[in-house]
Amino acid sequence: MGALAIYGTFFHVTQPYYSRHPVEPPPLTTPTFNVTDFAPASSEQLTLEQVLDAIIAHSATDILIVSHGAGNGINLNVDIAPLLQDIIIEMNNELCGRAPQDLPYTPSGGRHSHLVHISSGLLGKVRQVRALNLNRVVIRACKVGNDRALLDTLASLLNCRSINAPLLKSVFAITQPARLSTSAFDTWMHARRTHRQVDGQPGSRVGFEIIVDDQHHTVVFNLRVEAADETTGLATLRDWANRKFLFPDTSFFTFSSQTLPIECLYNESSRDAYFPKDPEYVANTATVTPSITNWCAPISIGDGSIPLN
Repeated sequence: MGALAIYGTFFHVTQPYYSRHPVEPPPLTTPTFNVTDFAPASSEQLTLEQVLDAIIAHSATDILIVSHGAGNGINLNVDIAPLLQDIIIEMNNELCGRAPQDLPYTPSGGRHSHLVHISSGLLGKVRQVRALNLNRVVIRACKVGNDRALLDTLASLLNCRSINAPLLKSVFAITQPARLSTSAFDTWMHARRTHRQVDGQPGSRVGFEIIVDDQHHTVVFNLRVEAADETTGLATLRDWANRKFLFPDTSFFTFSSQTLPIECLYNESSRDAYFPKDPEYVANTATVTPSITNWCAPISIGDGSIPLN
């Protein structure tokens, strides 16, 4: 069985990209899986419950989650750290035999405010997901890999073997490559409204720029190919794509009608882009294995601690 990709409507590029490039995570990190099934949510942004529902419906054990980041954490349309704390308390109550009045932690929103909701809804779904014994979860959301404690807790909660997530901005975009003459390419490269990167040798260069609008969560990816004619340009574009991505077939690339789905990590400091086959891409992802095996021991999440013992 292949892996399942779960994403909100905001990330509509997810399916066209992974239909062309099904491999995650990059092969230099851990054994990879192939994305074969897609579960788009009905809303722009995912919720934790939608993620659980999709996993249960597909019975998949390798999972890709494409979502917004929130600071250094993942945004699943809830304040996920307190909610995870609440669910952990419920798991602790169920697995360790404590009554609600004996719990030493006050859930977010007031003491036991989420008990009924979690017990009847999320907790049951968490239990079903845990029973699947998930293999790998890959998250593509901005900077999620920086919060190792949150990833550890999420991995432990979902009962998966590992979670892989980026340390930098995670960018998805669809671009229409344009072929330029050498003089036009040089003019475009030197008209630096933004930071533009170039790859290749004179006569067959590929240049690109990324324009990120954090306020509106939009990304523009402009791609230009230096070539004297269409045939040379297509060969240059396909060579570049084969060196940057894991497309099994690049014959679909043209300059006239086809668009190119793009995924990369974006370094805001240097304004450089790293693609899945770049060593910098692998270096800027984090893989976390769950450390919580004893649910009756103290559990740390984020910058706080839940004294469950």
